[in-house]
Amino acid sequence: MRFHKLRAGAFIGASLTCLALANVAHAEDAIAESDASANEIVVYGKGETRQVQEISSEDIVTLVPGTSPLKAIEKLPSVNFQAADPFGNYEWSARVSIRSFNQNQLGFTFDGIPLGDMTYGNHNGLHISRVISPENVGRVEVSQGAGTLGTQSTNNLGGTVETFSRDPEDHFAADAAVTYGSNETMRGFVRLNAGSANGARGYVSYAYGSTDKYKGKGTQDQHMVNAKLVVPIGAAEVDGWVSYSDRREQDYQDMSLDMLDRLGYDSDNLYGDWALAIKLADIANNIDSFNNTTGLPGADGLSDITGLAPSNPSAGKVFPDNYKSVDDAYYDAAGLRKDFVASLGVKAPLGDKVNLSVKGYYHNNRGMGLWATPYVPSPNGTPISVRTTEYEIDRGGIFGSLDIDLGSNQVSVGGWYEHNEFNQARRFYALGSRTDPGFSFRTYPKNPFYTQWEFDFTTDTLQYFVADKIDLGALKVNLGWKGFKVTNEADAVVQATYPEGKIKAEDWFQPHVGLVYELNDNAEVFAGFTQSTRAYASATTTGPFSTNQAGFDAIKNTLKPESSDTYEAGLRYNTSSFNGVVGVYLVNFQNRLQSVAVGSSIQGNPSALQNV
Repeated sequence: MRFHKLRAGAFIGASLTCLALANVAHAEDAIAESDASANEIVVYGKGETRQVQEISSEDIVTLVPGTSPLKAIEKLPSVNFQAADPFGNYEWSARVSIRSFNQNQLGFTFDGIPLGDMTYGNHNGLHISRVISPENVGRVEVSQGAGTLGTQSTNNLGGTVETFSRDPEDHFAADAAVTYGSNETMRGFVRLNAGSANGARGYVSYAYGSTDKYKGKGTQDQHMVNAKLVVPIGAAEVDGWVSYSDRREQDYQDMSLDMLDRLGYDSDNLYGDWALAIKLADIANNIDSFNNTTGLPGADGLSDITGLAPSNPSAGKVFPDNYKSVDDAYYDAAGLRKDFVASLGVKAPLGDKVNLSVKGYYHNNRGMGLWATPYVPSPNGTPISVRTTEYEIDRGGIFGSLDIDLGSNQVSVGGWYEHNEFNQARRFYALGSRTDPGFSFRTYPKNPFYTQWEFDFTTDTLQYFVADKIDLGALKVNLGWKGFKVTNEADAVVQATYPEGKIKAEDWFQPHVGLVYELNDNAEVFAGFTQSTRAYASATTTGPFSTNQAGFDAIKNTLKPESSDTYEAGLRYNTSSFNGVVGVYLVNFQNRLQSVAVGSSIQGNPSALQNV
């Protein structure tokens, strides 16, 4: 076992509330509320044995319509959220971290449905902004440390972010909103709600948002449909959810400090200037400084970047203006995503002291990341082609829990199973000609001239948890553990340097211990310890399958999954006009997986992976 990093820190938070608005609810009360859209704003998780904060729908609606729920949590202690757009929705750039743990080391769920690691090239989920419109969010709960014990996640080393939809109202209602702003920002939202106090209730909503890029040329837009239905059946309650999202985003160029100094802060991709994109590609193709066969310095008459004969020798070898590389600006790039999510759940009492909760879900995704690459020319002589990374996710699962009231002991046991089939491919498509690209990066291309690689990944996840909340009056103790086994398998459809094979992460005992002691009506102390393990990713672009076959064979039996041991303690103080918390935490981060990329991102070379 390797201890890569020791993380320690302290957090301090406070909230002043006017006496007239001093309706602050305790965390356990808010969680028990069936209506997630209640007006209470829980800030610092009174009564919890770990550090928990919650953002209600009230906080979200104060933001500009269409703003990501993740942007609402950036004000919480130890949470950092960064994005290149003001709405926080541009997935290529949006990043959230908690206590310095990266986004792919956090757990994300929506109404309990696992969202995977919510990264751009997600292999086991989707981004929250593609499953629910912000207006339909009831609350967002952030649990730091290793997160909530029963969360459907196998990568929550640093915490969990759980988003919950609002419940339908028990009467007819209609809501509509229209937004217009700079950069041709337009957004419309409409929701219709119907229901009765003792019967079925539900809503359906549609949202459309569009904005031009704030620099360069291009558009980012999204269609979103949400529907929720709640049906009481005796003492039980059945709920269903359906969502559909179609998002198309033209990308910004990734800028280094050197590029900003040379090209300026307004520099971007070259969409709209096809002639300049062709010129930069021609110049790059003329550079011949090493032998493509031996890799040694010396010209061989072939382009260094394509390995082919120069496409236009008359273009010369000197880049114009302040450009010095073909990677300074590509013609265009885009992210395309279509997602369908559906779930059906039931909550029912099994006698006076036992409650059952079960939910099944399904998610289908089709997506592409597109780049105009000068590294592979089109067969028709155009020195640029469309390079794609293509994603297809087809996954389904079921999770549930049994809650048992034993007086001073509240026992919960639960489990989660998911089967995920993920197809990932790298393909190239021809562009029109040297004078006209003949293609929009906002559309899904057809008829590739080259498939570099294609893999089918199968991931099976089995997780369980056991928890016991012990009430000893002023002292409350939480004891429990979870365990999982995640099996990842890769099968080549079109073979390449990336590997085939199987690997698993297995840890059946990840303990959790926490306590909270009430000093008086306003103050309490809390402390806890949690251990968590992160499963491997199933993709050629990240994790153990991002290396070559020899590299995978060398590590598959010795590689260890990342894990963390989190210790935390703190003091909370709550009154009608002031809420505050001060705490300290210590994290032992073990068996970190370090992936070293080889070459620029657009080249897509295999990486090197190891525990460090």
